[in-house]
Amino acid sequence: MTLRVLGAVRLSRLTDQSTSPERQRERVEWWASGNDGRVVDVAVDLDVSGSVSPFERDDLGPWLTRRAGEWDVLVAWKLDRLSRSARDTLDLLGWAQENGKRIVAVDDNLDTATQMGRVWIQLASIFAEVERTNIQERVSAARKYLRQAGRWGGSKAPYGHRVVGRPEGGKQLALNEAEEPVVVEIVGRVLARESLVDIARDLNDRRVPAPSGKVGSGWTHGQLRRMLRRPSLRGLAEHDGRLVRDSEGVPVVYGPPLVDGETWTLLQRELDTRQETRAPYRAVGSAGFLLDVAFCVCGRKMYATPAKNKKYDASMYRCAGYRAGYGPRCTVSAGMRSARLEEFVEEKFLAAVGRLPIRVRTDTPAVDRSGELADIEMSLRELREDRAAGLFRGPRGTSEFRAAYSKLEDRREELLALASQETATEWSDTGLTFAAEWAVASNQRKRELLLDCGARVEVGPAKSRGAKNWRDRLRFDLRGPEWLLELGTDDPLIWD
Repeated sequence: MTLRVLGAVRLSRLTDQSTSPERQRERVEWWASGNDGRVVDVAVDLDVSGSVSPFERDDLGPWLTRRAGEWDVLVAWKLDRLSRSARDTLDLLGWAQENGKRIVAVDDNLDTATQMGRVWIQLASIFAEVERTNIQERVSAARKYLRQAGRWGGSKAPYGHRVVGRPEGGKQLALNEAEEPVVVEIVGRVLARESLVDIARDLNDRRVPAPSGKVGSGWTHGQLRRMLRRPSLRGLAEHDGRLVRDSEGVPVVYGPPLVDGETWTLLQRELDTRQETRAPYRAVGSAGFLLDVAFCVCGRKMYATPAKNKKYDASMYRCAGYRAGYGPRCTVSAGMRSARLEEFVEEKFLAAVGRLPIRVRTDTPAVDRSGELADIEMSLRELREDRAAGLFRGPRGTSEFRAAYSKLEDRREELLALASQETATEWSDTGLTFAAEWAVASNQRKRELLLDCGARVEVGPAKSRGAKNWRDRLRFDLRGPEWLLELGTDDPLIWD
């Protein structure tokens, strides 16, 4: 009876010509021709690691599950083309025995048709796994060396960079001309206090390709936050989220920076501030623009609630303690219709600052050592963590740790001894007044203007149901725009 032969071809690296798919296919067909076999198909899995189970491979997997009845013998060039895992090989052997299948590794001279063949396959699988582990260690060591030498070791370049060749051999990173302007734009908009949600939405509306590169994928605020936190923006090498350092503990540079040290420091401060305050400039959508501006006299924030009756606008701002389950119940139960409260705040706000120009602040530090000091502090902390984890063992490890730590401490003392000059602050007019900006602003932008000027409105309780003197319940405070306070205004602007 003619055997139905299924060939199995696997290649972990497409550049390896000694184990090319064509060569493996030839050995499968050679075995079939000499053993009265007919090749029904050859399952080809390219760029697949030997650690992947045969049952999980894209091409071979279905032949072991849904199409197992269409073949009799599974033939591979060598056993490691089927698997480099002892556990996966044993699972495959058990499955083959239960389903009456035969497994052959041609050049290894292994065949499960006999008891000794099955034993030798089990032994060979152990050696294959050991070889896989050795390969992984060699690759890991090679990539570590490349990282510490400032050379690119493979994989996809971080957003804003591209991989190029080095004149002396190997690869390095260069700026990506198409992506660099996008990064610069994003950083500028974040420093201008624009929310990450709005930036991501705008990039998607403009169909700017996202870093993932997948069809249909888009920008997200989380993706932007992770990108802006990565040291790759400064051209620094990283591995598993941590900076790569040379023998002296100094971060390794593997490419040109997308932002300078000063901008990086300001960017991280802005992101830290948003995290600490739980995103005070987050999008407000249809919830109104008085979030973090309107407060109950009990001291808690007020939130916009939708109208219960959709026939007319009766949406309300209510104290956070209006309902049970959100901390102590508010005994004041202050609440007010959204239209009234927003109208009142708009009137008072524009009366105070509507005629004033909107100005943009620019800080120009003459000398700023904070970025380098932050890097050194991070390096010292991670060195201590590495030592605690046992990465500096024995006398030699202790000596290396002390040398790296001492050099970083010396550099820190040098920077602390250098007197940083004070930051020069300049205010420039945007050409718009607060009233002109307010007239065309979205709810999000109105809220930003109010927060930038320190606006706050307190709502007291109603004395009676349907009272007409609702304005008497309100107290509005305003510090004024920051540039006005810089000019020497003493007290906040207050209205009753």
